[in-house]
Amino acid sequence: MTHYVVDTSVTAKLFLEEDERDIALKVYHQADIGSIRLLAPSLTWYELNSVFSKQQLPAHEIKSHFSMFQKLINQRLITIIPQSQRLLNKSIELVDQINKLSVRLSTYDTVFHALAILRNATFLTADEKYYKKVCQNIGSISLLTDFQ
Repeated sequence: MTHYVVDTSVTAKLFLEEDERDIALKVYHQADIGSIRLLAPSLTWYELNSVFSKQQLPAHEIKSHFSMFQKLINQRLITIIPQSQRLLNKSIELVDQINKLSVRLSTYDTVFHALAILRNATFLTADEKYYKKVCQNIGSISLLTDFQ
């Protein structure tokens, strides 16, 4: 079974009317029928909150979205992986590796990517900027638009 670490840029599309929402729904549907397995670090909760806040959604709507996200977790469509020293260390290594190429990355993105590497999974993201910075040098990454 193929494992994916889903970026918040993918998961947020479940709740917001954005480009590629149909593909994000397909990803979660594939998890629902057991074709793939989805993972994400616990950081996802905080990143989703940031996305929803930037959209200036009312508090009751944000809480509703989080209730739905919890249901996805309870239904085992996605598994949330707690933070750990091992995950943090791998994230630090990725940042160091890319910094040597004079490319700057968000440490938050590297946590997702590090989890994918540690779990022999693919980091699935809708963030084309991040993808372009790392796809040649790190691997274990795919764009949402390339999801089959």
